[in-house]
Amino acid sequence: MKNKRSKLLIILIIAVIILAAGITYAWFIHNSAMSTLYEIMPPDEITIIPVSEKDGSELQSLELEFKEDSNDRKDVDGTIHIYRPICVKSTNPAHRLEIVHTTNLKNLNFRIFPAMKTESGYVYSSGEPLPGGYKNQDPDTLLAKEQTLDNYESTADVADVHAYPLYWIAVSCATKDHLETGWKEVTSYIDTEFDPATKTEKEFYYTYYYLEISWNEETKETDLFYIMAQNIAQ
Repeated sequence: MKNKRSKLLIILIIAVIILAAGITYAWFIHNSAMSTLYEIMPPDEITIIPVSEKDGSELQSLELEFKEDSNDRKDVDGTIHIYRPICVKSTNPAHRLEIVHTTNLKNLNFRIFPAMKTESGYVYSSGEPLPGGYKNQDPDTLLAKEQTLDNYESTADVADVHAYPLYWIAVSCATKDHLETGWKEVTSYIDTEFDPATKTEKEFYYTYYYLEISWNEETKETDLFYIMAQNIAQ
């Protein structure tokens, strides 16, 4: 009797092992099949580049000094307006722009205009500025709502409210053939280039914009601002 129980126990253990092996093998076959169905694709590329370059080098900074012999202007009330072109290079025909800035300068304001270029490479603004709005602005003070900043100690207070950044988000922009409801139509120039990420020839979209940055120059202050571009899924 004892011998029969031992044999039965051995048979049950073998059955469990076979069942586990079967489940593992089925899982392996399933995932192997999945890998043949789904190819991991690299993410879409997007970067902001100088308007005079096409090699994909990222625009590191903008020169913001007032230029007398340019489109820059100064109003009678002392408000400075400077205009700077940029280019968004991407593998996706739709994207969105965002501006992040501090608020030390009086009446600091940003607008982004769609732009076009001539055959000679001259870039000029066209149409109305991109619609958009601030996501964290206090309607009473027009400053950024206070928040926890990672670059400060958790117990420290930010002494100057102007150090809190404002986030301005534009509507999504796309070429005519890729527009969605509420998006802004822009002109993109398409060029086929070698893409190092996929190691294939790929279409790149070059979309030009003009930034208008204005402020009232009553006192000398310093502000930081960043412009960012993000691909939008189609």
